[in-house]
Amino acid sequence: RITRLKNYGVNMHYLGKKITSEKSFWMNKTVVITGSFTTYGRSQLAQLLEDRGAKIVGSVSSKTNLVLVGDDAGSKLSKAKELGVETMDEASLLILLNEEKV
Repeated sequence: RITRLKNYGVNMHYLGKKITSEKSFWMNKTVVITGSFTTYGRSQLAQLLEDRGAKIVGSVSSKTNLVLVGDDAGSKLSKAKELGVETMDEASLLILLNEEKV
């Protein structure tokens, strides 16, 4: 039966997102991205983190695990500080991404 499916051209390889490891720092973290970054565009950065298991959201709340802070971060950074949400700058982000190369 599988041979027939292959003969009909059915793709037998998984084409979905590749998540590197259940042990990724980003796995199951809710992350907000704010400000501008020199190394990655925001959408590229969001995709990198989603591929590692993060959930990217647009606003800071008590359910947010981490706020990534780029240059000229505004109200989202203020809200994170107010709620006691962990923040990370671009330098720390790059170190962590380098340690978890995909």
